[in-house]
Amino acid sequence: MLADTVQPVHNTALKPLKNTAPSKVDGYPSKESYPVTPGAEVDMIRCLKKQFLFHSDYDSFFYKLKITSYGFRDIGKKSNFVIKKNMSTFREKYINPFTDYGFKRLFGEEPNKNLLLDFLNELLKEEQGRITNLTYLKNENLGARELNRKAIFDLYCTNEKGEKFIVELQKTKQKFFKDRTIYYSTFPIQEQAKKGSEWDFKLEKIYTIAILDFEFEDDKKNPNKFRYDVKLKELETNKVFSDKLNFIYLEMPKFKKSIEELETRFEKWLYVIKNLHKLDRIPEKLKENIFLQLFEVAEISKFSRQEYQDYEESLKYYRDLKNSLDTAKEEGRIEGKIE
Repeated sequence: MLADTVQPVHNTALKPLKNTAPSKVDGYPSKESYPVTPGAEVDMIRCLKKQFLFHSDYDSFFYKLKITSYGFRDIGKKSNFVIKKNMSTFREKYINPFTDYGFKRLFGEEPNKNLLLDFLNELLKEEQGRITNLTYLKNENLGARELNRKAIFDLYCTNEKGEKFIVELQKTKQKFFKDRTIYYSTFPIQEQAKKGSEWDFKLEKIYTIAILDFEFEDDKKNPNKFRYDVKLKELETNKVFSDKLNFIYLEMPKFKKSIEELETRFEKWLYVIKNLHKLDRIPEKLKENIFLQLFEVAEISKFSRQEYQDYEESLKYYRDLKNSLDTAKEEGRIEGKIE
């Protein structure tokens, strides 16, 4: 709701452009009457008793307008409203980590590197000990030859031991996603190859971590198992054959603990990743320094105009993708009933 950020200046009604008949939707002016213009974005507008109310309900029949810092362009000097600096038009207070922008803002920026460091330390506590430093690496990797396919990771970094970490956020189900993660792991292997005859083939560990917004089809029979740790093992002895390749898959839909049920810091991380955009305040259980920093970084009202616009584009893509998938699922269910 943006009502607090909009102040009436005149009571004159908003005028349409010349030669444009004002049309209406459910009694309110339609977007054909007032064209969009570059500038600040407000999601929904309607005229009620000569005052404008602004909404962020993406499911309503209202429409999006773009406005300038001083009002609507087609009014000219007879501007009805002055818009303050508060640009937030989202119902949510915090960003959605499952958007590309949200995920990289939280975990992929140098000033917030300690967020990723803390998450990895909790995730790999039994495996790694403690990681003391991370360095972000170029996330686009090319094959050994120009014609080879390339891989673009969401996040790619290394620790003080030279071990590599690929962190992937996967929003939608992909038929060969497991194969894709195996393919991605080959690039850090190739990077370690040294030219000349002196290399003894010693490899540093590689971790591929996938945060999934879906469940693998063949894992649905285990509704309470949301974490999968995969290594190379010898089948008869069931012992680890090599610890150089490590894959961790987190099926977030299966993590269903409430805030009251959280016991470990790792569980708190999972809860935040899954529920951040649904929260309107910081829960008492999450008032630790690392999470307070995360909430500070994630608060939409503190974004600059460019950050706001970048996030809005990322959020739109995420919602469109979700809606398409939901529609496909619903159509599949209907077809199944017909057949």
